[in-house]
Amino acid sequence: MSRGPAGRATAGRAPAGPRSAHVTAAVALALTLVVLILAAALAPLAGATRAPEGTASPSPTPVAVDDGVPADVVEWFTTQTGPVLATEGAGELDELTAEERGRVVPGTVRPVMGWAPGVLDGTDLEPPALATRQWVAPLLLGEEPVGSLFVAADPDGAGPVLDHIDAAADLAAALAELDPAASLVYDAPLDAWFAVSDAVVRPVGEAAGEVLAGAVALETYQPFLAERYAAGDDPAQDHAPPVEGGGWGPVAVVAAVLVLVLAWAALVVWLRRPDPAAGEPAPDPARHPRDPRVRR
Repeated sequence: MSRGPAGRATAGRAPAGPRSAHVTAAVALALTLVVLILAAALAPLAGATRAPEGTASPSPTPVAVDDGVPADVVEWFTTQTGPVLATEGAGELDELTAEERGRVVPGTVRPVMGWAPGVLDGTDLEPPALATRQWVAPLLLGEEPVGSLFVAADPDGAGPVLDHIDAAADLAAALAELDPAASLVYDAPLDAWFAVSDAVVRPVGEAAGEVLAGAVALETYQPFLAERYAAGDDPAQDHAPPVEGGGWGPVAVVAAVLVLVLAWAALVVWLRRPDPAAGEPAPDPARHPRDPRVRR
């Protein structure tokens, strides 16, 4: 309460004290932390969709496809190869300049296959391999293979997503020269690649070449396959390279929002608690009249 010009008590605003300064500082600190957390969480997502400064957005690249490649996968390689190489390619294809990455195009897109269960247990050699939920294309700078681009089906059914970029030149060169009629098979225990056509197995890349020197009949090679998988892998599993996924960006965004809500709730609770420095509020005569028995 304060005294007006006529000497009557009038309601007035209490002067700002230390508590007001503390509240202002707490609010500013909370907002700063939230902004920093959201910026850190959204940075990877922004980088995945925006090309670096100084580089033009690559145009869609028509691609050749093998049999069995879905239309949405073809569209992904056609429209997303350029943007992905402009962002993710900066780390994986670090020997190329930004201008060179802008000229890289995908070669023939083909499905990644896995050995069929009948081949692994020796009961049936036809078909030799079954399609997995991955696709791959060599990356070409002019006629030079510079890497391989792997795409996988999204586990949530949202469509194809980037799996990873492989910078191994030997694998890229082998993929670029592979017969379109051959099945490209990933051998999980060896982490190697093979091509199968007309019941003949051929090595693809250096890792496979260390195990198989040249072409061999599938019937001859089958016992070695069965022994290797029985020793180190479950034949019932899908033997495609593991999907790496899209990173932790969405999880970080959810975590940042949760932190924002918790911080705001804590601030509200803190503001509602009584201020010890203010002491007990003075009684209001209008709400608490004096006892008439008490002499004034």
